[in-house]
Amino acid sequence: MTLNKHWSLLATLISTSLSGSVFAADIIQLDTLPQTSINIQGFSQQGQLDHGTQFKVSKKVKLINGKTKYRLQQYYQDVPVFGFTVSAAKDHLGQYTQTRGNAVTNLPQDKSFVTPSITPEQAMAISMPISVLSSAIDEDNIENKETKLWVYLDENNVEHLVYITNYFVNGSQPSRPFTVVDAHSGIVLSQWDGLTTDKIGTGSGGNEKTGKYEYGVDYPNINVTQKGSTCYMNNEHVMTVDLSHWKFWNSWFNKPAVFDCPRHEEKTKKGAYGPVNDAQFFGGVIFDMYNDWFDAAPLDIKLVMRVHYWWGFENAMWNGKNMTFGDGNALFYPLVALDVTAHEVSHGFTEQNSGLIYKGQSGGMNEAFSDMAGEAAKFYMRGSNDFMVGADIVKDEARLGQALRYMDDPTKDGQSISSADDYNSSLNVHHSSGVYNKAFYTLANTEGWDTQSAFETFATANQLYWNANSSFKDGACGVLNAAIDLSRNVEDVLAAFAAVDIKAPCSH
Repeated sequence: MTLNKHWSLLATLISTSLSGSVFAADIIQLDTLPQTSINIQGFSQQGQLDHGTQFKVSKKVKLINGKTKYRLQQYYQDVPVFGFTVSAAKDHLGQYTQTRGNAVTNLPQDKSFVTPSITPEQAMAISMPISVLSSAIDEDNIENKETKLWVYLDENNVEHLVYITNYFVNGSQPSRPFTVVDAHSGIVLSQWDGLTTDKIGTGSGGNEKTGKYEYGVDYPNINVTQKGSTCYMNNEHVMTVDLSHWKFWNSWFNKPAVFDCPRHEEKTKKGAYGPVNDAQFFGGVIFDMYNDWFDAAPLDIKLVMRVHYWWGFENAMWNGKNMTFGDGNALFYPLVALDVTAHEVSHGFTEQNSGLIYKGQSGGMNEAFSDMAGEAAKFYMRGSNDFMVGADIVKDEARLGQALRYMDDPTKDGQSISSADDYNSSLNVHHSSGVYNKAFYTLANTEGWDTQSAFETFATANQLYWNANSSFKDGACGVLNAAIDLSRNVEDVLAAFAAVDIKAPCSH
């Protein structure tokens, strides 16, 4: 069934009045306001923020040094404000202190501003015809539809009430269009593709490049569930689904791969010996890393690893609900290497924490954080890492080189940048990621630091300080604040960012 393009709805809505005023909202930096131990709601009570402004806890973060901090989402008239959260601690009276971050003020006081003129269903209908796909969309291939109401500032800081929609489109060229639809006029304000790409069980794993290894011999057993003589690629934290290229119902109903205990065998495929085994085992490694280092799961849902997606699909992705891996073809081996699986899981971590959108400088930060997570997973499992992204899956080195990306010198791939001064808005997020990748590499190789301590610092920034629209400079300030929280050497962090031409990151 092909979705109809109801342009008449959009035409009608465009004729209605616009929701944003002709005046821009104001952005204030809360940590510059006088405060000692004040409840954060007091900012609006004192007239520093609009009446109707609230801050609600969206994340409680227990730091590795035992301290607890909070990410607080700004709301206006009970509607969340997109891209504006602040971090805070609590004092002995339960009041928020050490508030850091920006908030929006000078929003319209008229209650009609936060009362949408169109429904979520209408917003979704508007978003589909102008999706990034150029062809008609088959409704049978669409899943994970989401629509949420927000207060949103456009590039000129003019406020709008909007719906932000997204959905996942299955296929040989999968996509996850995000669309910002004005909830009064129906006008599309922005759009981007948010598809982030990139213990009794035994069996084989690896590929022709890494060599074949055995779970239960070379590595620990795979953590599976046993019922009688039948085993399932499923446990409390991780489940692996074998899509078998066309069995989409396995995805829809989340059915784990099934085999006769204890050994799961796969035919050698695209040069790999056990992609299902690797996905289940590496998923467990990634969960354990986040749990051991941060005392928290990487995602607020079970890790669902979908393997053998489509035919010859040379990519991996996070679609908002699960991690999906193609089998590769001429360029890549099946994309279930440890760093690639950690990369995709960590796109989910970013979505559920800072929410960095997948375009511009925030998109480069999003990609880089997932690259960092891949290196962290290698360090966690092996005790060392090579700072070469995806090296284990590259098949055609003549065309691609040894790896997908190089953290020590991102420019080695011929496309990535290693200086913030070289950024321009036309850069693909995989290439602008080089700025933060190089900063991470520099910090991890600084005396007194290693991959774990560097990743812990960047991850804490992701949990508490980064926001959806963070710039390179904003993000660096967040890493600096995270280092302070963790009692790490701040000068080393400043030096790491200075190495990529981000200087005085917290100056405004």
